[in-house]
Amino acid sequence: GTTFTTHTPVPAGFDLFPPDLIKRYLGSYVDQLKISHDELLSMGRANGTKTDQFNMAILAIKGSSHYNGVSKLHGRVTRSMLRDGWPGFLDEEVPVTSITNGVHMRSWIAREIVHLFNRYLGSGWRHDPDDPDSWEGVEHIPNEELWRTHERQKTWLIAFARKRLRQQFIRRGMTSADIESVDGVLNHDVLTIGFARRFATYKRGALLLRDQERFMKLLTNRERPIQLIFAGKAHPKDNGGKELIRQIIHFAQRTDAWNRVLFLEDYDMNVARYLVQGVDVWLNTPRRPMEASGTSGMKVVPNGGLNLSVLDGWWGEAYDPTVGWAIGAGETYDD
Repeated sequence: GTTFTTHTPVPAGFDLFPPDLIKRYLGSYVDQLKISHDELLSMGRANGTKTDQFNMAILAIKGSSHYNGVSKLHGRVTRSMLRDGWPGFLDEEVPVTSITNGVHMRSWIAREIVHLFNRYLGSGWRHDPDDPDSWEGVEHIPNEELWRTHERQKTWLIAFARKRLRQQFIRRGMTSADIESVDGVLNHDVLTIGFARRFATYKRGALLLRDQERFMKLLTNRERPIQLIFAGKAHPKDNGGKELIRQIIHFAQRTDAWNRVLFLEDYDMNVARYLVQGVDVWLNTPRRPMEASGTSGMKVVPNGGLNLSVLDGWWGEAYDPTVGWAIGAGETYDD
C-alpha cells in the first residue's frame, strides 16, 4: 500500500488549487478512470466540507492506506488536523501514526570526531549506529580530548564565518575599515550559539530581539558572555520570514553588537555543516506545536554540541536534562 507522510502542521504547507485548474490539468483522468468531473474533484475534498478548493493533502490521504506524522507530537497534531477525513471519529481514533525524522549522521559528523570515535569505539558505530552497544566506548573518551576536538571545530567555524562575512561586506560595497574589522568578529573563548534553519515565522528566529536590552546584557555579561551566529533563508513570498532576517541583520549592525551577532547569507549545506560541527549550543525557538520534527539539532549532538530548545518536534521526545536544556515545560499558546 501507499504511505502518506505529512511534514508540517502549517496550513501553508498544504497546497490548494481551484477547480478550474484541476479540470485543466487533470481532466484527462475523467475518461481514463471512467469517473465524472465531480468525482474527480471530490478526491481532493474532505467529506462533508463545503469548500470548492482541491486539497492535495486530502488527495494523498484518499489515495493511501497508511498515514504518519514525523514526531509523536506531530502525529497527535495531524490526527486533529485530518479528522474531517474520518467523520465521527475522535482525534485519538484517526488512523495516523508517527515516525520521528532522523538524520544520516555520517553526512554531518566532523572528520575529527570520526577519528575520535574510531579510536575509542572501533568501527561498529559506523556500520550500525542504531545499536546501543556500539556506543558503549563513549564513556572511555577523556573529557579533555573531546573538548580539544570540539575547540578545533569551533576555531574552524569562526574562521569560516569571518571569511563569509568578509565576502558579504565586499558585495555590499562597505569600507575597507569595515572589511578589516571582520577579524574582530567572534571570540573563540565565548559561548557560541547557533540558529540556522528555514526562516518561517512560526520558528521565531528573531525571538531574542523582542527584548533587546536584556539580549545585550546576555551578550556582554563580563563573566559569561555569549555570541550568536544566525543563518537561513525565507521563502521568496514569505514577507514575514524575510522581515525576521532583516531585523537580525539590522541588530548585528549595532556598534555594541557587531562582533557578537552575525547573519551568514546564502545558507546551504556547507554553511550548515560548519555550524552544526562548531557551535557550543544549538538554539530552537518554535511556537509549539508548529515544529513537525526539526532535524538541525540532531546534527549537533554527535559533534559534541548541546541543544537548547522548546519542547517541540523531535526534542520533545529526546530531551533529557543531562544532554541539553528545555525552554518551557511543553506549554502551548494560541498567540
